[in-house]
Amino acid sequence: MSYLFKNYAGIYDSFMKRFRLDTNEEILKHLGTVKGKKILDIGGGTGTLANLLQHKGADVTLVDPCQEMINQASRKNKHIHIYANTLQDLEGILKKNTFDRVILRDALHHIKNPEEIIALSREYLQAGGEILIWEFNGKQCIAKIIWCFELLCFEKCHRFSKDGLRKLCEKYFDEINFIAPSSFEMLYQGKKREQI
Repeated sequence: MSYLFKNYAGIYDSFMKRFRLDTNEEILKHLGTVKGKKILDIGGGTGTLANLLQHKGADVTLVDPCQEMINQASRKNKHIHIYANTLQDLEGILKKNTFDRVILRDALHHIKNPEEIIALSREYLQAGGEILIWEFNGKQCIAKIIWCFELLCFEKCHRFSKDGLRKLCEKYFDEINFIAPSSFEMLYQGKKREQI
């Protein structure tokens, strides 16, 4: 796991809050009612979003490969199903076609093979399930600064444009929404395609 998350897990939440990178209102708005929904939070880190969703009545499963980040999530909420693994490592452990929603919040750009994760996300969703991807728009200045910071912390990252993220998802999901919550962020929402 990367230097960034392993060494900054203890201050990650305060860093995100300080730079206003931790807002979840737009995600909650697009998720709609979550009570009773099964949600898979991929790359959920310290569990800030997972904790919020669980308190709103969702059955949340958080997957993140960094033990230090997972430790923070465990301290926040004991009612979240937490796995210190990659999604690929959980094949055969997590049941496919069971989740109502899959969320990747600020996570996809850290994943070595983004298309593989998008494809796997689709497999874990039940019929009619939705994916929400909150990502930095790699063409914007603030996103480039964040990307440079992460590179300086030895993190290997991808940069996504609006068109690039759409192209990545179009094979697996039918687009429902694509918005820019800020000048440097984007939110993709798609519905599982039954046939690919």
